[in-house]
Amino acid sequence: MLNYKLLKQEYPAIDTVGYFNASAVSLPPKRTIDAVNSYLPHLASDYCHSFNPYHEKIEKEGREEIAKLIHVDPSEIAFCKNTCDAISQFVTAYPFKEGDNVVLTNQEYPSNFYPWLLQERKGVEVRVVDFHDGELYPEDILKACDAHTVAVGISFVFFCNGFKFELKELGQKLHEKGILLVVDGIQGLGRLTLRPKEENIDFLANGGHKCLLGMKGIGFLYCDSKLTPRLQPITACRQSLLRWHRPPLERHASELPWRKDAGIFEAGNPNYIGILAMTKGVSLLNELGPEAVEKHVLQLELELREAIKDLPLKYNQPSDSKYYSGVLFVTLPEHVTNEQADAVLVKHNCYCTVREGYIRIAIHCMNTEKHIEQLVKALFEIAAL
Repeated sequence: MLNYKLLKQEYPAIDTVGYFNASAVSLPPKRTIDAVNSYLPHLASDYCHSFNPYHEKIEKEGREEIAKLIHVDPSEIAFCKNTCDAISQFVTAYPFKEGDNVVLTNQEYPSNFYPWLLQERKGVEVRVVDFHDGELYPEDILKACDAHTVAVGISFVFFCNGFKFELKELGQKLHEKGILLVVDGIQGLGRLTLRPKEENIDFLANGGHKCLLGMKGIGFLYCDSKLTPRLQPITACRQSLLRWHRPPLERHASELPWRKDAGIFEAGNPNYIGILAMTKGVSLLNELGPEAVEKHVLQLELELREAIKDLPLKYNQPSDSKYYSGVLFVTLPEHVTNEQADAVLVKHNCYCTVREGYIRIAIHCMNTEKHIEQLVKALFEIAAL
């Protein structure tokens, strides 16, 4: 069991309410709510006299908390609007040329698919690898790669079925071929550990409003320091430069002194209140211990799967538990509507994603064995409708 005392402080309703919807949007802990509520009062408290150091502190602490979570240097972290924004920035900044190709999967969320398609304008071929029987393996991706493959874009955990991909093996073999590994981490990071350096990830995109316990409109990207020099900055502002002048003294692009770190992706004032929210959510994960959170999540998934092994409904069952992610999909009976299923879940104080004839259950740190019991009762009741 995770630090229950701490979780009770952060989630006062933890004894009664089972929130299983982190794959859609996070349930913010108390520290996040308090930080967001105090942002404007803090600025107003001295008539915005100290807004610069306050905002600098928010950015500094944000980079440090995220870097701590994923074991990288803070200089390799940049803030962005969301996952799609991060992926879009990467594909725009990378100097693709005609004849290059990239490899994706057919089960990516649009955020990690559509931005790549736009590279066809540059003559880049987009290759799509299909899942088979709900699973995908490194060798499937490698078969689609050749001497002209520049990058592979893939999810850490897939939104469509909760399948956790084996990134480390893929990344190692891609690097042997000089191919970049670009990862969408939003469905896993926070509930599961993800270490880009260990997993051979070159670029990581992650929105903050799901597993990181933040809010919409903010996210971060990780760019390996070895990759940054190969990228072409796509925005120019004081934030992306080592030094700047007011008004500008430079008269040519060649005179712009670009930053040497992930800061080349930043321009203009960021979403400070969003950064603050995401930072507080990440700070809770760091305080609980990322490894402990992952162990907790996967243990509850095992208990859930054992409890519903006789459930007369179909649900996804990966061939090996190493592909578990804490996310499970249960198919509704054909005669049961999304609204009916959701009503039963809410009656049992369980909150999940219910859509398109299925229930998506996403386990996170705020879940307990009692919540699993409540959920199991609800699932069997839905099966009996």
